[in-house]
Amino acid sequence: MLISPIIERLKATIPTLMPVFSNRIAGAADYAAVEDMARLALPSMYVLLSNDTATTLSNPSFLEEVEEQFTVIVVLDNQADRRGQSAQNQIHAVRAALFSAILNYQNDPDAHTIEYVGSRMLSMDKARYFHEFTFRQRIWLGEEDSTQRSFDNFNKFYADYNLTTSDPLDQPDAQDHLDNLYNP
Repeated sequence: MLISPIIERLKATIPTLMPVFSNRIAGAADYAAVEDMARLALPSMYVLLSNDTATTLSNPSFLEEVEEQFTVIVVLDNQADRRGQSAQNQIHAVRAALFSAILNYQNDPDAHTIEYVGSRMLSMDKARYFHEFTFRQRIWLGEEDSTQRSFDNFNKFYADYNLTTSDPLDQPDAQDHLDNLYNP
């Protein structure tokens, strides 16, 4: 999964829904980078790749279904109410904006549309409140995605061969047997 198109989609749609996020949406490699070095002004959003899981299918058309997940970490200002209640009150509006922006968005033409998985509070300190929203998309892997190919149309066999004579000292019993077969 590429996160750049998701980031671009959020940058194009979220500011119209919630102007406070204008120019405050970026990508990150992991949560520690967001928590330690969040450089965007608050409030802000960071998109991160998350888990992949694969399930083997019994459908002969597909080998596996892969669920790719990504998270959107929202960082809100927590200075006015260090208990986090004010920040948590904003989560409902942020979630609605994320739903409008990326639910049913098809990031990859070979994948299912983006679906919501869930959310949770990650952490908070005196200045910031971190909340994570998780989304997924599913892709299917078939024979064309693997190195193994079907041999359904395999109907000819060509072989190159080279006959050599054996040294009787290497395999005397086999050579004697062959000599007796062809020279009675």
